[in-house]
Amino acid sequence: MNLYVSCFTSGVFLLLVGCGSGSSLVSISVPSIGTDTETVPDNSNTNPGTGGGGSSSPAPTTCPTHFIKVPANSSLGTADFCLAKFEMKASLNDGTAVFDGNNNGTPLDVSLHKPESRPDGIPWVRITLSQAAAECTSLGADYHLSTVKEWQAAALNVESVASNWSGNSVGSGTIIRGHSDGAISASAVTDGYAVSTTVYLLGAKNATDPFGGTGQTSGNQKRTHTLSNGEIIWDMPGNAREIVDPNGSAVGVNYTGPTSSGFYEVLGTELSSTISSLTFTSGSGGLSLAWFTPATTALNNTTHEIGRAYINSGARTDRMITRGGNFSSGNSPGLFAVDFDSATTGTSSSASFRCVKSL
Repeated sequence: MNLYVSCFTSGVFLLLVGCGSGSSLVSISVPSIGTDTETVPDNSNTNPGTGGGGSSSPAPTTCPTHFIKVPANSSLGTADFCLAKFEMKASLNDGTAVFDGNNNGTPLDVSLHKPESRPDGIPWVRITLSQAAAECTSLGADYHLSTVKEWQAAALNVESVASNWSGNSVGSGTIIRGHSDGAISASAVTDGYAVSTTVYLLGAKNATDPFGGTGQTSGNQKRTHTLSNGEIIWDMPGNAREIVDPNGSAVGVNYTGPTSSGFYEVLGTELSSTISSLTFTSGSGGLSLAWFTPATTALNNTTHEIGRAYINSGARTDRMITRGGNFSSGNSPGLFAVDFDSATTGTSSSASFRCVKSL
């Protein structure tokens, strides 16, 4: 039997098979040399956000650097969103970091600066409501100033995590209150946590020490909280109050406060009455008490250090709302602290802000 094989570049082999005069020529089609035609399943969409995929791929669900994902809250109607991990710091428009967000007592020129969620430098304060909103939207598509409901979604999530409580269960002991003793350690100033000793705001430096700048190593001055998804957020209840957008349009609010200006329990009648009377300076609608109060209704500031509400007396117009407390224990800081004091055009030395990126 004789067997002859000849190969052609067309990808066809000619096979001559036979014994003597009975030989015959058979052609067999095979893939061209050097070409792999193995069929491989297209798994490019099995891990969205890591490359590959066609037009049917889901939208990316990861957050930008130094932003954390806050889980959706069905009672508030919020979807998953990305919240700044740190209180906003200032940078020049070319990206050069500005470490004194207080600017030695003079508001920064917003046209020359942009906000950045980063650990080092003291928070950007002395900024108005409309300026804070504009600075956040300047970061790009889907960025905006944290709204009342978004800030509350983060606070309620923090409340629900046992490790954020001194008793290691929800409602047991006190909830972490953060930097709230009106002091900065000498080493903090040296290490760059604070630029000015006259403004008691702290940066997080390299974000490795949750007690950094407080002069403590344990206790309720811890500056970090853990969310239910394991994300870590800095300085929500203390350090600087945080300006929030009441209705997504960065407008002020009008309300009728109690007989006397002062601090009141967030689950007390004074805040409830104030919220009921509240309207926006433009646009319709108002706010709900549930957007300011803890889910655990037995909590109070005296026992659990959740913060109190500062409300001006009588009829007030065009006020901004800030959430969380500031560095002074005299201002009743805490996770559910809220302030209705400042005018929307005010530039407080203790009020900063956080930006959000929608997913």
